[in-house]
Amino acid sequence: MPLPLQKQHLLIAPFSLIFVMLLIFSSYFLYQAPTIGISSSWDDEQKGWRVTAASPWSPFKKGDIVREVGDVKIAYNHFLTDIGLIKEREIFHWYQAKKALFKSLQQDPASIRIERKGNLIPLSLSPRKLGFTYLKRPEGVHIVTALLYFLIGIIILHKNRKSSEIHGLLFSTFSVFHAYVDLVFMTGVLSEPVFEPVYALLMALIDLGLVSTVPPVFLHFTLTFPERRPFLKARPWIIPLCYAVGLSAFLSLHVTIILSSTGILFLFSILSICHAYLRSKKPIERQQMKWIAGGVCFSVIPWFLLGALPVILTGERIFHDDTVSMLSFMVMPVFFAFAIRKYRLFDIDALFEGTFVYGITLTMIACIDFALLSLLSINAGETIGSGGSFALFLVLILTVSIYAVIRDAVRSLIKKVFHKGALDESSFIKSFTDRAAGLASEAILQILEETIDTAFKPEKMKRVTNAPQDRLKTLKNEQGLIHLWKDAGYSRWTGQKYDLALLIEKKGKPDCVLYLGEFANRNRFSKKGFSVLTALLKQTNLLYENAALYEEGMKIREKSVAVKEKMLKELHDGLGGITTNIFLLSELGQKSDSLSDTKKKLMAISGLSKESLFEIRNFMQGLDDKERNWETLLTVFKNQGTHLLKSHGLSFNFIQTISEGCKNPDSLLYLNLYRIYKEALTNIIKHAGASSVEAAFTINPTKLHFTIEDNGIGLKGGRRKGMGISNMTKRAKEIGGSLKVSPEKGTRICLELEF
Repeated sequence: MPLPLQKQHLLIAPFSLIFVMLLIFSSYFLYQAPTIGISSSWDDEQKGWRVTAASPWSPFKKGDIVREVGDVKIAYNHFLTDIGLIKEREIFHWYQAKKALFKSLQQDPASIRIERKGNLIPLSLSPRKLGFTYLKRPEGVHIVTALLYFLIGIIILHKNRKSSEIHGLLFSTFSVFHAYVDLVFMTGVLSEPVFEPVYALLMALIDLGLVSTVPPVFLHFTLTFPERRPFLKARPWIIPLCYAVGLSAFLSLHVTIILSSTGILFLFSILSICHAYLRSKKPIERQQMKWIAGGVCFSVIPWFLLGALPVILTGERIFHDDTVSMLSFMVMPVFFAFAIRKYRLFDIDALFEGTFVYGITLTMIACIDFALLSLLSINAGETIGSGGSFALFLVLILTVSIYAVIRDAVRSLIKKVFHKGALDESSFIKSFTDRAAGLASEAILQILEETIDTAFKPEKMKRVTNAPQDRLKTLKNEQGLIHLWKDAGYSRWTGQKYDLALLIEKKGKPDCVLYLGEFANRNRFSKKGFSVLTALLKQTNLLYENAALYEEGMKIREKSVAVKEKMLKELHDGLGGITTNIFLLSELGQKSDSLSDTKKKLMAISGLSKESLFEIRNFMQGLDDKERNWETLLTVFKNQGTHLLKSHGLSFNFIQTISEGCKNPDSLLYLNLYRIYKEALTNIIKHAGASSVEAAFTINPTKLHFTIEDNGIGLKGGRRKGMGISNMTKRAKEIGGSLKVSPEKGTRICLELEF
């Protein structure tokens, strides 16, 4: 049963274990390997291994040809360490040769016969352990390459642990297997001339197996990245065929067949990469394929120029082996990882452009130098005299002086040809600012949408003003322009219809999101285009913030005016009504002839005067920010309730609970609560026929709960709803609350208000 893709990270442990075991065992057997202190290369004319370098302790000299070691006559397979150079199916002959050589070098001292200047000379020396000296050789750099491939493969495997896409698993497998190949290859080439034969045979078979496996895996990866090719649905046998080719090549144990199949599969992989780039319609996929193509180009081209081409042209390598030229392949996993993780996707354009600019510049300078040297009749084979030295100095000065000029000219030409119609950031932002400055926030957003639509022509664009807070909080963690394609989680929000998001903020908090789809103008979907969009977003946020602050100030001013008007109306209705009553009573008292009647009217006027003073005091407290707080308001309520109810013979119980962190009430809330409370008390005194009253206030930072209850006749007992309850309900709505009246068992009035 295949491993589910969501559990592919479980491969990290076995991959790591194999890598560590290979590293430990290879290091051990290399450390124990016998060495005679020479480096050698096969001399095809002399049919022997010629010494190319010798250690100071070794009796060998450069140019010696090793003919015998003990009883073993040295042939091609004895000193051969590069498994790729084994002829045809001679791997087991190679093993037998290594076994015999290893046995001979176990003798101390070992007898050796060499050919020096045509003479056979016997030598005797005690082979030494290779120790850790193998790390000093250039081939030891393969361990760095192996570590790089291995770490990148494991990282991608870990990062894609929740992904259902197969290309991450394939790339990780390719990288890890490539790391194994580097370790095995390093073990072979560093063991000069031999190490433990059984382990050497095991390494050779593993090497051939991996070399046969890596190309099919790589081809499989290129056929599924960035998405599975459509023709694979009609021809599903193609991928199994690739693995069958690799397996058949390995089972043949024919080195030439294995290397040929490797080359053919890699060629098909390159063709698959080209096909994927050409058929990619989405900008993101094209950028991913550019990274893949860049990884192949920057890896294969240096290897071809330094390794393969010299062999094709001259039959010889520039270097002793492929170690130096193979270092270029360290670039490949880095580029591929960037493509898979969609990291810095648009930097590849600048990399290609920079490489192109400097390549053309250096080529032109080389042509100019060659022409000048030819003109001055100076060539590589001529002995340079004083005149030649002066001419070379002139050429050097000319090269230095024209380098920057040619480079800038080439860069300018490339911009004109390939970046025609590119946006100028400063003029673009200035044009937007001139249109949007001083407008309302909604108008700014409309101009932003129009500007983006004109310049970038996105296929889709959507503004979301009421996005969920958790989503806005996630987007807030991003800086500037948000690339939705970087995180698969974003696709759940947008249904994979949008690629970019612009987060518009107000007071440092997300206010709305503008989603953008693919750009019809592909030149805009670039690093330069994103830079312009980022600058546009910053300018939009600045203008939007200023507009929002102005609008908020206007709202506060309007609210303040509205509050003042309502306060004046309350003052007019309250004190105006009391003053009118006082005036009427005083007029009636002046016309009355009865002393007792006049005395009653004077007492009523006295009560109304006290009430007016109480109204003025509460009104002033409502205006005073320092005095206007819940403790003061509830103290007033308690005192007023006690005074009014007990003077009419009613018992009164007042309960209050104020939590910490409550904001003080504003003037309008303060006054409306006072009116509702007073109206409730007045109704009870006039209509309830009650003997006891209980009022309770519960206030916390988010809610106010107020109840006042009497034990009177209730509404069902013949008491009807009048204007008092209607006024209380209206006032409750004005402050954003709700008021309910329960008529059973007396009357219970409940006010609830959320802040």
